[in-house]
Amino acid sequence: MARPLAQLMAALLPLAAAAGQADSSADYLRGRSLAENGRYVEAVTELTKVPQEDSLFPYAAKAMLYSAWQSPDVDFEPLAAALLECPVQEVAELAAASLAEYQICVLGQAESIGMAALHTAVAKNPALKPTLAWLEIEQMRLRGQLDAAIHACQEVEANRELPLATRQRVRLALARVYYAKEQQARRSAAPQESAATRLARTAQSAVALVSRTGDDDDDPPGEETAQNLEGKGEETLLSFITANPDSPLLEEAFRLLRLHRAFETSAYARAKLEEWVQDPDNHKRRASISLLVLQHLLNTDDAPDAPLDSSCATAALATCPKEPATRTLLLEQVRRSHERGQWNDARKLLAAIDRDAPTPLQAAHISLWELILAEGGSPAAAYAELAKTLPPELSAAALNNALVTDWMRQYGTDAARDIIGSAPTPAAAARLRLARAGLYAAAGMRKEALADLRHILGSPDADHDTAMRAKLCLCGLVAETDPPEALHHLQDMQPTLAALPARLRLAYYGTLETALRHAHPADRAAALVDSMLQQAEDAPANRDIREQLSLHRACRLTAAGKTAEARELLRRIIRENPRGDNEPRANLLLAYNTETGGSLDNLKEAIRLYSLAADRGSGSMAHQAAIRRASLQARIGRARQAAQDMQELIDSATAEPEDNVLAHVVLANALAADGKPESVQAAVACLDRMLTAEMRGSLPRDWQFLLLVTHATYCVRAGMGEPALADYLAVLDMQPAAHAPQGDPEWIVFYTAASGAVTQLTELQRYTEAAEMADRAAAWNKEQADPATAGLYTEWANTIRQMHIRK
Repeated sequence: MARPLAQLMAALLPLAAAAGQADSSADYLRGRSLAENGRYVEAVTELTKVPQEDSLFPYAAKAMLYSAWQSPDVDFEPLAAALLECPVQEVAELAAASLAEYQICVLGQAESIGMAALHTAVAKNPALKPTLAWLEIEQMRLRGQLDAAIHACQEVEANRELPLATRQRVRLALARVYYAKEQQARRSAAPQESAATRLARTAQSAVALVSRTGDDDDDPPGEETAQNLEGKGEETLLSFITANPDSPLLEEAFRLLRLHRAFETSAYARAKLEEWVQDPDNHKRRASISLLVLQHLLNTDDAPDAPLDSSCATAALATCPKEPATRTLLLEQVRRSHERGQWNDARKLLAAIDRDAPTPLQAAHISLWELILAEGGSPAAAYAELAKTLPPELSAAALNNALVTDWMRQYGTDAARDIIGSAPTPAAAARLRLARAGLYAAAGMRKEALADLRHILGSPDADHDTAMRAKLCLCGLVAETDPPEALHHLQDMQPTLAALPARLRLAYYGTLETALRHAHPADRAAALVDSMLQQAEDAPANRDIREQLSLHRACRLTAAGKTAEARELLRRIIRENPRGDNEPRANLLLAYNTETGGSLDNLKEAIRLYSLAADRGSGSMAHQAAIRRASLQARIGRARQAAQDMQELIDSATAEPEDNVLAHVVLANALAADGKPESVQAAVACLDRMLTAEMRGSLPRDWQFLLLVTHATYCVRAGMGEPALADYLAVLDMQPAAHAPQGDPEWIVFYTAASGAVTQLTELQRYTEAAEMADRAAAWNKEQADPATAGLYTEWANTIRQMHIRK
């Protein structure tokens, strides 16, 4: 696998310095290491710094041409053209050949300055003749000289003195010529053929293909006639793949067949594909590419509710797991599984992907799906997050994909394609700029986002809606760093606030709250925010906005300990709109405020309210209400009912990973409620199911802490000191509070794990280790730790050493 750039530079540059090399050597080494890591734009920048008189220039020029070819964000033509007159002959020849190929095969230019330069180079170096012969055939095709191109192909393939690679390239060129010939014939055909005639011709082509035997290189094509062209492009490619299963041009042959829909429209091509799939032992590369194509055909319906076929992915994983095509196939299945909400299947497939030496693009997609699956599912957000870490050419693609996926979600595939494909008016261009600014902001590229937003606000082209959205986005970006500017813009928006869509009005209030909190001292800010929320609730607005703002104010009252006021406000929301969309959330928050009363009556009323939230809500909110209800049921002596409810939730397999953890914790508490040894053992076994590497890997850090500490607690109660110690050490290995300020919740996690580890080491009579662990806790993050608590751990360490001085 390609090493990270920092490691490459650390290894290469000291070697250059030790050898006394000039600065250009460092430029060359930097460029090479950047190219090896797929950072092609930066590689080109470094490699162009090597001067022509340097002995490393030929190597730098070759690496630069390779990097420029690989990146769509580098203008290849001027770079290659500048090297045509290079005094180093091998560099000039490479530039001529690569420029000719780029202009003909990539740009489709029949007339090419690269070809003229290549003709000149061939006169000096006959070794370039095979390349010229192949490109001349492609040039004939572009000029429409199809019969001459076919004749030239026959001559090249018959010449056994030419390299095999050249003859294989010419065979693919011949297929492209045949396809062009077919299209030409269809355009000039007089009456349309009947379906029966076309079927008969297809059958004749299949018979002709079956009759071909042996390697293509021993069987050059014969003279072609106009009547014999139907299906010849397909026939040529199928026979090429059959005879050359390990050719470096295999992917290109498959690409051409898929481009012309051969596997969908030709029964014989489909039969050959299924035949190649059956031969992974001898030809893994061909088999893996065939499996990739076949899996695509089996999953032609990408609708989220369409059944997903994974047979080819399973076969590829079992027979050729290390092939690049298998990696691509598994990534495609990860995408399809995710679209259908089958996240566990997607995670398993992602974990099975071979990570050894992926291409930069595949590595980026692996990282993308790790982000998506870790966050629970937003491709647009994950693409934007990924853009922060990618090289420029992949970062731009990631941002574009974020734009595409976000707009597809909002407007549908066709509408998104229309929006992205063109900006017919200045107003449309402003909307595109606004979308890009949002993506820059999501990717943490604040400077770029602000530049776009200020451009929109300073331009007369943006319509009112776009300008208001841009102003709100700008306020969101500067609310913390420059609250006066944010408050100024928000004040300007206030008169037209009622015209904003509901979602933007809520965003307005949220941004205003942030700006107020950063513009004033805490007490003053809290009073201003509460006043703002009360005024907003009383202002003319739709019911949903009023309820959302009231719920937010209830949350603030709850956090401030004003539970009575919070309950009154929540009851008003429920009373004014029973069975409304916000009622389940209001019941959930009301239940929590009621629960804090602590009396038996309070707990029973909270259980009733949690039941309403669970029954009338949906998704994670309903699961959280059910889990909290079960926790209270166990607390008031209804442990059996709590255990039954949690087991049903776990068995339903509908809970998110975090909710699943909570359900297992509550189930463990309920199982162990009677305190019997066998009940505590059952609780440990329940949590064991959640402590697999796969499950832990799918959980956020805080949830892993909760799971490990709870498991350790029950292990201690069951007399299982070693497993409990392992849990506490696993928590400490995750470095809780290593950089956290004093008062951060991670300090509670750290001290719980540290105290548990010291206690268990003492119980296991490992006194030296126990004292060392206490010293470690005392020295943990000294800059932020509470000195008094750290001192207690120092005293504990000293006490252990004094009491067990001989042990």
